[in-house]
Amino acid sequence: MAAAWIAPVGAIQPSEPFADAQSVPADVSLYLHIEDGASMRRTLAQRPIGTWIQQLVDDSALGAAWTALAKSSALEPDVLFDAVLGKQFTLVTRAEAGSAQWAVITTVPRSTMKNLRSNWRLASQLPRHGLALSAMPEQALLVAEDGNTVVFGSRDHPALFNEIIASLGKPLADSLADTDAFAERTQRLNDQSGGLFLRHNSFTGGSSLIGLNVSGNVLRLRHVATFDHPPFERPVSTTQCNYTTVRNFEREQLLTIMEPTDIGISRFETFAMQYLGEALGGADLQQATGDCRIIAIGEEDGLLRDVPEDILTPVPAICVKVDAEQYSVEQLDQQMSRFAARLNDASEGAMLIEVPPLHVYRTGNHARAIDISEAVSTFTGGFPIMKTLTLNWDVADGADGTWCVVAGSPEQLETVCRSLKAKAHSGPELIGTFDSVGTVNGLRMGRQLATWARQAHSFVAPDQQEQFRQAVGLAAGLFESADRIRWQMSRPDAKQMLLDVDVMLRESPSAAGGE
Repeated sequence: MAAAWIAPVGAIQPSEPFADAQSVPADVSLYLHIEDGASMRRTLAQRPIGTWIQQLVDDSALGAAWTALAKSSALEPDVLFDAVLGKQFTLVTRAEAGSAQWAVITTVPRSTMKNLRSNWRLASQLPRHGLALSAMPEQALLVAEDGNTVVFGSRDHPALFNEIIASLGKPLADSLADTDAFAERTQRLNDQSGGLFLRHNSFTGGSSLIGLNVSGNVLRLRHVATFDHPPFERPVSTTQCNYTTVRNFEREQLLTIMEPTDIGISRFETFAMQYLGEALGGADLQQATGDCRIIAIGEEDGLLRDVPEDILTPVPAICVKVDAEQYSVEQLDQQMSRFAARLNDASEGAMLIEVPPLHVYRTGNHARAIDISEAVSTFTGGFPIMKTLTLNWDVADGADGTWCVVAGSPEQLETVCRSLKAKAHSGPELIGTFDSVGTVNGLRMGRQLATWARQAHSFVAPDQQEQFRQAVGLAAGLFESADRIRWQMSRPDAKQMLLDVDVMLRESPSAAGGE
């Protein structure tokens, strides 16, 4: 229950999330600003993602410190959050050898701060830079106050705290806002309730700016990044495509990625060329390829195998749009025959089969298929998620053109072809110049990862199983908190990336009327 002396946050007047960047040193590693944190906390707390965040915080050093501070305040941790960080706050950190420098700039009503101060047993220090300064010896904290503005920092590593209070509200000559074309990039992050700046590691260099907003059940992120050494291996797309078809896949697939073909061959095709010297669809397909392709990841239930196993495993499929007048299923038959033979040779005969005559692949409307699980096991070492892989293929006439489809199981082939042939998505068309557009089915992905956590012994050595179980279990919980995750990514040039992500949050069982 909230203490009676805590002043209400009141109506929030949104500010530019990166406004404080002009008072922050240019060399900070991280900058995070949140508007109306109390409202955001309440919104997320009512959903599964709130439980996931709470677990993550509780298990961290930050969570322990916050709990201790709340206890000294005679408040519950969430009530303390609303009182101290509920209006708006900015967190900045700077990584230096042997130190953990940080500062929090926040807005706290004077009446609330007066009562917190008495519970915290603040030790007054001499004023500095016109601000009242106090210390909290037990928590190793420094506190500076100027009206309703309060700055917290580390007493043990106070350098960043001291720089912040010296420049509070004043533009610095060498501030974060002056770096990395900061102003130009923040213009792309309008109408956001929060903002994050993150400096990349030395491998890629550069930095990221991320705007975030929570509206209803949608968490929206816009990520603008620049790289000194771009991590992208493929060229920038210049082709405008219609990506609306990707929406047809999001209910039955774990993950679906739709991308233009002018950025180069897919990773499946890269694997084929590198290890087999044979393109997945052959030279004929490359000449007939259209403007886009789809990579879809479905699932197989291990309990339905001949030897049942409690695990859900991913099953891939690749769909390439083709010119129907230049490419046929008979050409794909011939290429799959050659591809299977190459795979058999590369695995030193592990398949122990002779590639059957082409007419065996299909009778009537039955799709083509070859069992390649034995051959693939020579590459994967019997990895549990690659035990029953088969080659299945067809050429499907979809609502948006003709597609060459190759899948890892007959069920996946049927599901993917059905999605391609389905009526076009009823929402607005998704047309643009993107390097990637995709969707994740959160619940399906989370449930699959949860089975991996239960089967940790099949993935890693005994001494790594608990760590694997915790990491995969944490990822599973995050995915299960979302119904859908949708993104679209473009690259204005070789060193920039613009990524928009919408996370459709799941409601809690009580809000949805129970299970």
